[in-house]
Parts: sequence; structure tokens; C-alpha cells
Amino acid sequence: MTDTAPSTAAEAPAKTVAGTNGVGRFAQRLQNSAIPLGLKWSLSIATLIVVAMGLLGFYLIQHQEVAYREQADRYSAVIVDQLLRVSGEPLMAGDSLSLQLLLQRHVQNPLILGATLHDAEGKLQADAGISPPHAGPPASAGDDLVAWEWEDAEYRAVSYRSVVLYQDVAAGDLTVSFDRLPVEQQLRETLRFLVASTGLLISIGVLFAFVLAYRLSRPIERLARAGELLGAGRPTNGERR
Repeated sequence: MTDTAPSTAAEAPAKTVAGTNGVGRFAQRLQNSAIPLGLKWSLSIATLIVVAMGLLGFYLIQHQEVAYREQADRYSAVIVDQLLRVSGEPLMAGDSLSLQLLLQRHVQNPLILGATLHDAEGKLQADAGISPPHAGPPASAGDDLVAWEWEDAEYRAVSYRSVVLYQDVAAGDLTVSFDRLPVEQQLRETLRFLVASTGLLISIGVLFAFVLAYRLSRPIERLARAGELLGAGRPTNGERR
């Protein structure tokens, strides 16, 4: 029987060495190529600027997106907490009229699509605005806000649900739905601005890279040409006759 495992294991280092040698030969060929020194430096500096600005722009975009969503979640949590504080007593007393007026007043906020209140037995006590198309996950007294996203033909929203407590007794549950479209539109505008700014900075940086590389490499190229002329036995421009 022939053991093929050692030969297979030996092929991986051989491929790695071959790849490293290929990269080294390419770098050596580029170094010895006839490309002007100024162009080589320009390409190197421009590549460094593009990579650095690209990474910075990617980080800013990701950070801004996370910050927008966290801000929207904090705002939603504050609104839900306010409703939980004021709806406990009327929900425990079964005062549907007061609950209905409370929800209708909050639904006038353009970011709130709708809200519903159920009692401890699951019966609907008050609702205003638009309700989620599906029930969503249940909430328990020991949990934080339960959130789920949903969308239909007109809206893209996120709903929050929490248990309503009155004197540490579960009186029911509250569900509030928030419109995400205004927040996402602002986020898209901010992202477009960041992308445009990053592209503009990259373009300016590349332009300055070519100018800087040309100015730095011009004295070296002059010295190199003067050395070639001296080696060929021909006088340079600065040599007196």
C-alpha cells in the first residue's frame, strides 16, 4: 500500500514557497523596470492614501450607521417608558376611554405609527393608529423591551412590547410601533455625504501624491542622468569647457 499523506502534506509548503517567490520576482521586476522613479513613488503614495482613506471612510460609515440606530432605539425606549408609567393605573381599572385618549395623543407624533394596550387577560383595551401585521413575540414581566421589525406596502417599522406594571402587578401589555423610514432616509443622506467626502479627499490626496512624488524624485533623476552622462564620457550641462 502507498502512503499518500506525506506527499500531500509536502505540497502545501511547496505551493507557499512558490507563491512567495512569485511575489518576490514581481517586486524585483517592478523595481528594475523602466518606469520613471517619480511615477513609481506617485503610485506608491497614491495607493497608501487610497487604502488609508478607504479604511477611514468605512469606519466612519459603520460608526454613523450604528450611532443612528442606537439613537432611534433610545428615543423609542423613552416613549415606551413614558406610556408604561402613565397607563398602569387606568389599565388596571379598566378605564378604556382614558387609555384611548392617551394612545391617540401619542400617535399624533409623526414617528409613532400606532399603539395598542391589552389587559392581563389579553383583551384589547385601547388601540390607535396602525398595528403590526403579526402579533410578534410575547413579553414577560422580567424581560426588557421586546422588539421586532416588520414592513408592508407602505411602512417599514419596528414594534416594541413590554408588560405594564402597576404597583408591581402585571396589568397588561403595551405595544408601540415606530416608523423607521424617516430615520433611514436621514441615515442614507449622511452616508451619501460621507461617501462623497471620502471620494473627494482620496482624489485630492492622489493629486498631491503625484505632485509631491514628482518634486521629490526630480533631483534624484537629474543626478542619475548626470551619472550616466559622465559614465559615457560626455560633459554635463554644469561642466565647463
